[in-house]
Amino acid sequence: MDGIQIFDKKISTTILSKKKSIVSHDRQITVKYCLQIDGKQEQICKKLFQNTYGIGRGKIDVMVHKKRSSTTGISPTSGRGLHQPHNYNAEAREIILNHIKSFPTYESHYLIKHTSLLYLSSSLNIQKMYDLYKEYCHENNINNISSYWLYRTIFSETGLKFKVPYIDTCKTCDEFKTKSKHFIGNDLQILTNKNQEHQDIVEYAYNSKRLDKLRLDQNRNMNVALMFMFAIQKHSSLQIIDQKFLVPGHIHLKCDSDHARIERYKKQSVSIIAIPMGWYNFLRSVRGKVPLKVVEIEQEHFKSFSTFLSGPLVKRNVDTHREKINWLKIKWLRYDKQFGIIQFKYSLDEDTQFRLLD
Repeated sequence: MDGIQIFDKKISTTILSKKKSIVSHDRQITVKYCLQIDGKQEQICKKLFQNTYGIGRGKIDVMVHKKRSSTTGISPTSGRGLHQPHNYNAEAREIILNHIKSFPTYESHYLIKHTSLLYLSSSLNIQKMYDLYKEYCHENNINNISSYWLYRTIFSETGLKFKVPYIDTCKTCDEFKTKSKHFIGNDLQILTNKNQEHQDIVEYAYNSKRLDKLRLDQNRNMNVALMFMFAIQKHSSLQIIDQKFLVPGHIHLKCDSDHARIERYKKQSVSIIAIPMGWYNFLRSVRGKVPLKVVEIEQEHFKSFSTFLSGPLVKRNVDTHREKINWLKIKWLRYDKQFGIIQFKYSLDEDTQFRLLD
């Protein structure tokens, strides 16, 4: 502490009173206590120094001892936390850490700008992992099984989380990350090339999304298709509706962050929602930089499109050329004024021709 100054041996004289004798002190050191006032070091008494910093006499004695022991006259830093506990076992810690690392981890691909966290499967927890660790020790004849407390402590040091991100991870990327740790040589090169093709498709889909002005629903089913066909017939301003699908696990729509915010706030809330009006009020109370805009929907706004399939329309699994349709592979759906006709293709490539579903 800079407010403590130590000087060499000095003989001082104290006059107790006019009636009492003069006392001389042959001290080993002289300690001065100072405070910085208006940029100047002002000398004060020891008691005021203690009261100002809220420290006792024992603390000051320790600081004086450290300053005297230091060759630079500056108190050394505290040594707390630098020693190893008496029960520290590097081998046991390494076994636990390797066991934790043996579990596959997942990362969020388009939230990478916000977080670098890795996630474990939502089916796991620390207790399950510790039970598996004990089984691993028994199978490998490891007699010195560490405590649950140590396992939990080392797990917390890894930074891993169990909570799966609100937006799904990509199975293809996760599979590549897991397999690439065990593949070598030509097999690793083939796996890397396959992953690069996947990343190229992802990037192409993102670029297509950036160029489009509309951001549509990512639901790929017949009821949604009927909804779009119904909408384009009812609105004269609509001529074409394009519905494009990104790569699963790399889908990032603006509404995703809003959904995550609602889910997070709902878990923290104690309110009970029993009727639709409860949801209206709850959504208005969700905090955030941009308040959620709540639009109340009346019953007349809800439509049942399944009736179309039992009437004028028939759900087909083949296109106009009698080729089978795989709905999960469709990347682009287009609707126009021809009611009952859906154009589709398995690519987001502008030059690829649409196939027709009648």
